[in-house]
Amino acid sequence: DSDYLSVDENATSLQGVSTELSVQKRGGDNWLGSVTYSETSPGYEVNDMGFQTRSDLRWAGAVVVYRETSPKPVFIQYYETFLGYDRGWNYDGDRLRNSLGNGGAVIFKNQWMFSYNLGYNFKQYTDRISRGGPVLERPQDWNFIADITTDQSKTLSFNLGGNLRREVAGEFDNTIWGEVNVRPATFIQISFRPEFSNTVDVDQYITAISDANATHTYGNRYVFSDIEQTVVSGSFRLNWTFTPTMSLQTYVRPFIAAGRFSNFKEVARPYSYEYDVYGKDIGTVSQNGETYVVDPDGNGSSEAFSFRNPDFNFRSVQGNAVFRWEYLPGSTLFLVWQQQRDAQLGYGDFDFGRDFNGLFNAKPTNVFLVKLSYWFGT
Repeated sequence: DSDYLSVDENATSLQGVSTELSVQKRGGDNWLGSVTYSETSPGYEVNDMGFQTRSDLRWAGAVVVYRETSPKPVFIQYYETFLGYDRGWNYDGDRLRNSLGNGGAVIFKNQWMFSYNLGYNFKQYTDRISRGGPVLERPQDWNFIADITTDQSKTLSFNLGGNLRREVAGEFDNTIWGEVNVRPATFIQISFRPEFSNTVDVDQYITAISDANATHTYGNRYVFSDIEQTVVSGSFRLNWTFTPTMSLQTYVRPFIAAGRFSNFKEVARPYSYEYDVYGKDIGTVSQNGETYVVDPDGNGSSEAFSFRNPDFNFRSVQGNAVFRWEYLPGSTLFLVWQQQRDAQLGYGDFDFGRDFNGLFNAKPTNVFLVKLSYWFGT
């Protein structure tokens, strides 16, 4: 529903511009800050050279930082805190960013560190969530992230953190992570980092169905749903230096994710987060095996449509080992083994025991690499 953008079916290239102007104060003992304006036009496209998050954005923001490098409390070595605000629009003038954030960090004399970040998103819109359909309002939300780390130079060190997000429409994120680092000897380092998250979204895009009766959403029905996702993952590392010229690095990452979809619905009107739920507000919805069938207007003239049950249960294990041997000065042999296992099942419930036991049931893909270099110099 953009008034500014258009499609040229004969175009073979894109043209655009991206620019940024920033005034910053980086020096001084206590106060730092910046004021920044950035603009990226809709035709700007550089993904062939790197990674571009989006175009079609005008954005301005400011941040102020206060820090103390020699604080008075004897148990604190350093602390800082910041306050920032940003606001942005697309080229149609839709407000896409409207956020306030505060954060900070403290380093204690015993080399422990604590950091936090608190943010609030005021009323704003999203022009991407409907995959080219109507602009929708993004419900206001707040989030809080906190993280604490012990002295990393010790034989045993820890990290613990979490993220909470709550939204006025009922969405939430609950995430917790931790890490244990062990150095039983100067030449061995072991680490394990588990993470658990449980999230609920009420605006998960499913599909778009052409229907001339859906005049309120430009001739298409944009189907969404609620989704509850549970994710458990971890990473295990072992680094062993046998000699100054010989070492072994290993890495294993198990990953389990489950997602259950419910409350199928369609966009009620643009520039809102209002939806009409099938079987409650409009039409009917039924499940036939692995297919959902929707009649959007009951006895009306709109045709029924269907889509596959999107519930999922995904499991994977990634692992690699790298052996390095510098057999002559400047000449090195690398032996690499990488294994990947993954499987996706069509049910959305999360059962840790069942899913963990099933991690190694999938057929593995193994990759072996050998790299040898020789230095011809003197």
